[in-house]
Amino acid sequence: VHMRQNKLDEAEASFQNAAALHRQAQDILGEGYDLCYLGQVHMRQNKLDEAEASFQNAAALHRQAKSVLGEGNDLCNLGEVHMQRNKLDEAEASFQNAAALHRRAKSVLGEGKDLCNLGEVHIRQNKLDEAEASFQNAAALHRQAQDILGEGYDLCYLGQVHMRQNKLDEAEASFQNAAALHRQAQDILGEGYDLCNLGEVHMRRDKLDEAEATFHNAAALHRQAQSVVGEGNDLCNLGKVHMRQGNLNEAEASFQNAAALHRQAKWVIGVAQDLRNLGEVHLQQGNLDKAEAVFENAVALCRQAQDVLGEAYDLGKLEELRLQRNKIHN
Repeated sequence: VHMRQNKLDEAEASFQNAAALHRQAQDILGEGYDLCYLGQVHMRQNKLDEAEASFQNAAALHRQAKSVLGEGNDLCNLGEVHMQRNKLDEAEASFQNAAALHRRAKSVLGEGKDLCNLGEVHIRQNKLDEAEASFQNAAALHRQAQDILGEGYDLCYLGQVHMRQNKLDEAEASFQNAAALHRQAQDILGEGYDLCNLGEVHMRRDKLDEAEATFHNAAALHRQAQSVVGEGNDLCNLGKVHMRQGNLNEAEASFQNAAALHRQAKWVIGVAQDLRNLGEVHLQQGNLDKAEAVFENAVALCRQAQDVLGEAYDLGKLEELRLQRNKIHN
């Protein structure tokens, strides 16, 4: 109850007390589940050391009690802790072991979740073939379990792998199928994200009209889902389409709206990226003063966010702009 009410300190105390009582009663299984829940509280409190210890202790107890399913769940949670700490080798091992245990326990949903997590690890390790196989297997399991939402997310991740492999036909199909599943599950946010990815495929294939329509649809869904960051990203992408179409006034409006949304969400790097794109529009329009002001703002934001590469790029654009202005005056 405390977890659902987001009363994390009270939840922590309750699970600690429950574990102590189960330990006193020599109820190994009960104590194992208490520690698993305690680890989940610690994750939400961002106490990763405590979370790791709780899941390891829970797994040891479930192993002692011969609860294959319980141990599988603990190792899956432990893998998520390792992911957050960027310990990718440990995360990979945890998810592989969790999947083996869930397979043994015939938990199709559990194994599907493990393989999806494993695919995310493989993406971050840049093991794209392994990631592709993991997401395909996860999607097959979620399909078997009739978990529409789970399969939708697997296919979205699969599409991202295909993008990085430059398999654009497969990426397009994956994102379209993911969007159809998320639409069926009435997951507006998921469908919006799928369409945003699909729009990027269209851009890479130079299908600018399709990209424009897709980003408009994604923005409408993100607006409906009240995802300010998502809508801002869609409008930023839409601005890039307008630039490639030569529609500079529309591009300017899109980047300004994207910056307003990212500012509302307090995403500093997002605002800096929008302003950088807006500066490029002003340069193409020949508005050097406007471009200079925008790039200066982008530099200040990058400095605030400690984005060294972004700041270096914007400073370079300011130098180019000043050289261009000197040529005009001379």
